[in-house]
Amino acid sequence: MPCSLLTGEQLIPVDGARITAATIEMFDPRRSGACVIVDEAHMLTDPQRGWAWTRAILEARAAQIHIIAAPFVGPLVTRLVEAAGMQLEKVTHARLTPLKVSRTPWQMSRLPPRTLLIAFSRAAVLGLKTELEKRHGRRVSVVYGVLPPEVRLKQAERFASGENEICVATDAVGMGLNLPADNVCFYETQKFDGHAWRSLNANEIRQIGGRAGRFGLSAFGRVGALTEEDLELVTKAFRQPMREQTYAHVAPTPEALALLPGPLAARLGQWAQLQDIPPRWKRLLRTADLTQQIGLAQQLSVEDVQRLGQEDALTLINAPVYPETEAYWRDCVRAILKETPLPLPRPPRLEKIDGAEDLKRYEQAIRAADCYLWLSQREPFRPFALHAETARARRAHWSAQVDAAFQRRIDTGRRCPACGRPLALKHRHKLCQRCYRNGAAARRFDLWEAGE
Repeated sequence: MPCSLLTGEQLIPVDGARITAATIEMFDPRRSGACVIVDEAHMLTDPQRGWAWTRAILEARAAQIHIIAAPFVGPLVTRLVEAAGMQLEKVTHARLTPLKVSRTPWQMSRLPPRTLLIAFSRAAVLGLKTELEKRHGRRVSVVYGVLPPEVRLKQAERFASGENEICVATDAVGMGLNLPADNVCFYETQKFDGHAWRSLNANEIRQIGGRAGRFGLSAFGRVGALTEEDLELVTKAFRQPMREQTYAHVAPTPEALALLPGPLAARLGQWAQLQDIPPRWKRLLRTADLTQQIGLAQQLSVEDVQRLGQEDALTLINAPVYPETEAYWRDCVRAILKETPLPLPRPPRLEKIDGAEDLKRYEQAIRAADCYLWLSQREPFRPFALHAETARARRAHWSAQVDAAFQRRIDTGRRCPACGRPLALKHRHKLCQRCYRNGAAARRFDLWEAGE
């Protein structure tokens, strides 16, 4: 069936298509069509991105809305829909492939083929890839959040076809990828949530572990871990009932912010602090985590916001910006304010990827290209994106280089930036212990990080 694609960076229209598959942030509730399907709706409880799922459910104007979600948000979705005055029909699907939890920890050296090995940082995923390839002779795919989607898809296809035996992945593996894995093994059961390291809750463990065992391809799915402690946590999670989620998240509207005083960043902070939500919705909704948006808004002066207009300023601070691409985002903002063409992202200053640091530079260039293309898709900024096709072509070339590097099995393990020694897989600091104790090396590292 013909289907168009709409993402933050591109629109691919298909002749005769009456269906559009869109990333959730790009969905326009005002143009819902006859039917809307909202997938992964358990994400509406996510503090950063949940607002987009909440908006899709509550503001879509379609005659039919199909909401697909994990069981633990079923009661919350029911309350949201009923509060909005919609009629609701529930359909519960039973799991078709049995799921078993291992009784003993698995060994890294003996992981069976068709295993998803779950870690919770880019560094851990890349370190595990090198560990499995170099020390254990395995063929490995990787999937993590900031990996370009086209590279992620190629990595997933190699795992699905059996070309690669193991797929090392973050919890991003569940978003848009249905991998035919027999097994899910937790390398770790703690993740950094943007504020602190914390243990996974039972819902998260069950949601990730449930990826094991694809109906029609596996007789059953198996879930395990590499340590006794982690396996105990996984086992406990599967034995206890799922904990129901209480709140969905919402983002501020320009109209709500207009009622508050002060600069844009201050208004965003006030809106979040006041939990500026109508009283009848307060038992269901919470404000989104606006830490990143507030940080970007602080870089806009009052005059900048006045020139842009509040709605366009809000759009700008919701661009896909990472710490390493903030400087590029500021360059784009300056160009928009001056009404001059957006600067093209700078290419990485190396022709070939040979290690983790080289890979990071390519990923940074790709993220900058994503920011350019995202801006080119927004009506107020489109006139300044004169070289969108050039940016798209460069991005495609850089992504191909990343995939080629993975195919060459480059060493992606972490190393101490001060002395170059390999760092242990679970080492959570930038420097090795020896350099940390060596004040001179630590000072050199501080200067290197500051770019001096």
